[in-house]
Amino acid sequence: MYIPTLNYPYVWDDFSLVAHNPYLGSTYWGKYFFSDLGKYNEDPHPMGYWRPLQTLTFGITNSLFGNNPLYHRLINVMLHVLASVSLVLIAFRLTQNAAIAFFSGALFALHPLATEQVIFIANRCGVMEAAFSLLYLASMAAALPESGGIKFRPLGVANIALCLAMMSKVSALMIPLAAVIFAIFSPRERRLSRYEWLKAFTPSAGLMIAYIIFRFWYLGITPISHAASPLWTRLIGVPKILGRYFLLSIAPVQLSVDRFIVMPKSVFDPAVLLSVFLLLGALIWSIACVKKNPGSAFGLVLFGLAAAPVSGIIPLARPFAEHYIYLSLAGFCLVFASIVPFEKAGSKIIIASLCTILAASTLWRQTAWSDELLLWQDAVKKCPQCAHALSNLGAVFLERGKPVEAEQLLLKAVQSDPSNQKTLMNLGIATFMSGKKEDGLKILRQLLQLNPDYERAAIWYGYLSTVNDPSSENILLNDPLGNKELLPAIMLGIALAYKNQNRLDDMARVLKKFNAEFPMHPFAKIAEEEIKRSMR
Repeated sequence: MYIPTLNYPYVWDDFSLVAHNPYLGSTYWGKYFFSDLGKYNEDPHPMGYWRPLQTLTFGITNSLFGNNPLYHRLINVMLHVLASVSLVLIAFRLTQNAAIAFFSGALFALHPLATEQVIFIANRCGVMEAAFSLLYLASMAAALPESGGIKFRPLGVANIALCLAMMSKVSALMIPLAAVIFAIFSPRERRLSRYEWLKAFTPSAGLMIAYIIFRFWYLGITPISHAASPLWTRLIGVPKILGRYFLLSIAPVQLSVDRFIVMPKSVFDPAVLLSVFLLLGALIWSIACVKKNPGSAFGLVLFGLAAAPVSGIIPLARPFAEHYIYLSLAGFCLVFASIVPFEKAGSKIIIASLCTILAASTLWRQTAWSDELLLWQDAVKKCPQCAHALSNLGAVFLERGKPVEAEQLLLKAVQSDPSNQKTLMNLGIATFMSGKKEDGLKILRQLLQLNPDYERAAIWYGYLSTVNDPSSENILLNDPLGNKELLPAIMLGIALAYKNQNRLDDMARVLKKFNAEFPMHPFAKIAEEEIKRSMR
């Protein structure tokens, strides 16, 4: 299903986290376990994410196979297979029906809503979290068989999977709760004793506590609020977003990497009321059919638990994204497979037709990811007012030497979201490249006054100022926009300009000065390598 995507190029955040990441070449991979994800990035900055397993797989893959997207995508596809197989095992334990189990796994494997998460290398944490979370549940199912006592070997596998899931994404903390509900819902000859409950779930509880202490207390890596809306507004919007996710799982049409969601301002908003009604109905139905249909009941629980953190409760930069609900989709597929009447005539034809339609839809959706320009053109076509899509399409045009088209798109993006500093930086660059050099430099100066810590913008300011006036080096170094904190980044920009102008002696001179004044800067080693290359 995903074989055609293996040769697709890098897109979107793949460049900053994988393709252009200068830190992945190091063999000291232990550092990933003690740092914020944003530290090891093309543009180092705090992100509030601790995802060491993702960065570790990036580093190992690049070291073994080079900077080739094929191997990164292959790993994502293998994780998707693991998630699908684990879902089959979970469904079979709940329903004792092979047809339901295989159909739930097939739905999940073929569903077009999974496409973004499987193809998107930079967000591998999502497919890793889902794969290991489902493996945890499947192993817990094996550890708590229908008859007999607890089996310790699958219990050990389960806790290893839980460790891997939590090191992929913090939202995996909710999976042990799903396992407890699974143990309640799954058919058994007798109830578990208190001692058996303790033996089964004490290791998971201990791992969760260890994770919380290590990450939040010892490392001090806490989520950074990216939300544009206050908490109350986000909470009001939770039912609406959950409802949208559920409807998108049922009818995966108009899929896009960006969507415009109008957050409700009142609990009496019609969309909120309708979503609350549907979700309450689903909850009541799941409780009512626990004994008759434990597969659908647990599927709804899994959908809700996995979707809750990304429905507005946690402050995210974008309130809605398809890759957010990859794990929730597994729950939906379990619900759908569990209510299909397999015993009725013609059901096999309907199921085969549905799988064919889903597979065709997934193959069609994959084509948008075959090129970054196609990806963002598709997003802007489906959401012309989405600032994120406009900004990224503008950035692609800028990278491909079309600054005029880029400037037009970036202006629209700034009008939709004036607070996006990356968009402002790209607008300054595009304006400069379009021939309005002073206007472009003015935009960058204004941006650096707003955020003097924006290192990449300072590098671009140094680079473009030197391109505009080759004699501006002394002015830039003596007065870096009245802020000495900008000096190292501006020096790097000047050196890059000299390199592109083939003034290698001047580049080496600036970089030597940079290393002498800022020996502990993250780019000091890179600067030293550039100096050595210029001397060959």
